[in-house]
Amino acid sequence: GRKFKQYGHQVKVLPELSNSQIDFTLFKHKLALTSLSDKPFMVVIESETVSESIKAIFEIVWRAGRAFR
Repeated sequence: GRKFKQYGHQVKVLPELSNSQIDFTLFKHKLALTSLSDKPFMVVIESETVSESIKAIFEIVWRAGRAFR
């Protein structure tokens, strides 16, 4: 989180998800899911429907998070 903050990004945390082994990125109409396990891999889904649905879920989770210090 600190590296993102140093570049001016907002960072929030959810303690309930602190052990999560995935990351996701939304861009245009794409969703990238990245496994952060010992054997990392990425899956990219190109779908306006999927990306808009995940964006709505992200907004709910973002509001529930607390600012990273």
